[in-house]
This record gives sequence, structure tokens and C-alpha cells, in this order.
Amino acid sequence: MSRGRADVDRALGLLREGLGSFVEHEARHPANRDRIADFMRSNPQLREKPIREWEVYGLLNLMQREWGTVFAPTLGPTERGFVNELRGWRNKWAHQEPLSSADVDRVLDTAVRLLRAVKAETQAAEVTRLLESGKAGQLARRSDRDAKPPSYVSSRTTPPGSTPVYQADEIRQYAIEHYVAPWRDSGKEALAIRAGDIVREMALWQATPNVCSALEGRKFQTQANLVLVRREGPRRSTTTTYHYRQS
Repeated sequence: MSRGRADVDRALGLLREGLGSFVEHEARHPANRDRIADFMRSNPQLREKPIREWEVYGLLNLMQREWGTVFAPTLGPTERGFVNELRGWRNKWAHQEPLSSADVDRVLDTAVRLLRAVKAETQAAEVTRLLESGKAGQLARRSDRDAKPPSYVSSRTTPPGSTPVYQADEIRQYAIEHYVAPWRDSGKEALAIRAGDIVREMALWQATPNVCSALEGRKFQTQANLVLVRREGPRRSTTTTYHYRQS
């Protein structure tokens, strides 16, 4: 396992420890028990496990799904953004997708911020040490590299306007769970999703174009069994509303 993946692996383990204690504490509140019990019933692999033994993805999924009812009274929109971002990074890590040094730093930094928000100071301190150690190693390697003439220059850019795969997947999944599924249960004929609502609920303040791209894309329509009937409003705006029907 590479140094970067080893750091992410360790950070996710520490995140699991810190979030496990926090979620277990929140689950003791009478107002939260039924919501968390419903989540456990819908996830058989978690049903027989104490919350402290859940994998980090299960904890992050619970926090994302039950944010408004269970966690919003304790944490704010910024922390919700951390949860959604870490779910995306965990997916990339689990699927063995390559992570750059900057990616690893971002994962660790976000994990520290979320751990501190839930008062998991011991785990936050350990991830901070991983982050600082990694940065020190990068500086040492950079100094060594700069002392030698470069053998080649590599340039790889992301096409303008492209959406990171992990973020687009998160947006589509969120829309299906929080908009499409309740709409199907309601029995209504038409579904309307306003891009700004997704931006606000997922705390994607700088990603409105990505949200719009995901909502109007063919992949979302296929996954949700929908047909986009019309787009209302500007093409890439928080006021843009997408109207769908059953495919």
C-alpha cells in the first residue's frame, strides 16, 4: 500500500472511531431513536452491529440521510458539506481510484475538521499528525527534486466545465433518495427539482453548475427512470428547475 493510501486508510479508521462515538451518543436521544432504527432496518449489514462497530461509510450515510432530523440541531451546513465530501472520497478510495498528494491532504484536512466538529479531539489530533507528516515528506521530496534537472514535464488537465465523477454520483444519489423516492411514494404525476435546493441541502455552494449538469444528464434520468420534460429558468443557476415524468 502506498504512503498516500496508507494515510487515507488510517484517517478513515480514525474517522470511524470518532463518528462512531458521536453517532452513538446522538442515538441515545429519544427523539432520534426511531429514525436511526429505521435506517438500521434498511441496512441489514448494520442491523446486528453496535454503532461503534459500523464502517465509516455506514456512519456517513446515516448522517447524510438523517441530517435534518437527527444531526442538524448539533452540526451546521459546513459540517454537512464535510460529510458529503468525505462520502465521495471514501468511494474513490474503496474503488482503488488514484489519489494525488493534494487529494490525500484534502481528505485528511476535511476529516480533521469533521472530527473536531463532533468533539473527537483525540482522533483529530492523530489525523493532524498524519497530515503534517505527509506535508513534511512532500516538502523534502520537492526540495530533492528541485535540486536535480527535470527529466520530463507532465501536464494533465481536467476539461473545463467537467464534473468530478464522485461529486456527480453523490448529487444523483442524493436527488434519487430525497426527491425521486418520496415523489414516487406520493403518487403525483410530475416531479420538479430546483437546483438551488440541492445546492443548499448538500452545502455545494460553489458547485451550482455541477448540480445542474447532474440533474439534466442522461445518466440521472436512466438511474431514476425519469424523462426530463423541460427546464425552467436559466441554464446554470440556483433558480433552475427541472421537470420530470416517469419514463
